[in-house]
Amino acid sequence: MKIRDKEYKIVKDIYHDRRERYLIYILERSRKKYFYKELNHDKKDRFYSQIIFHRKVEESGKKIILPRLYDYDFKIEKPWILWEYLPGGHLAEWKPKDVKKLEKWLEPIADLLIELQSIKPAVAEFDIVDRMILRVNQ
Repeated sequence: MKIRDKEYKIVKDIYHDRRERYLIYILERSRKKYFYKELNHDKKDRFYSQIIFHRKVEESGKKIILPRLYDYDFKIEKPWILWEYLPGGHLAEWKPKDVKKLEKWLEPIADLLIELQSIKPAVAEFDIVDRMILRVNQ
């Protein structure tokens, strides 16, 4: 796969949306892995929201750790974003199997919720913070 004249190897095909809204891959270049997401349409609102959220978190000075944003392109037919790849489970797909050890995580979860709620959206339709809060609450 080629991105901005650089060749990347597809290491893993993570997700193809059933309605073919987007693609997600783990890519590799020079022994470094990347998280790649591409839209299969030109509705860029959700990608804009992700970039705005990323910038808001960085500007907030909060302790929330996000993957580094390397590059993106919204000006083409199929917009894409290239992020730092962080191994392990992702919040969006996390479902606890054993809640017996949950007590030790309650304080960090509460801290994260407080920090997320303090980041104000840039636009009224911006709902990524609410989605993140919902995931953490789950």
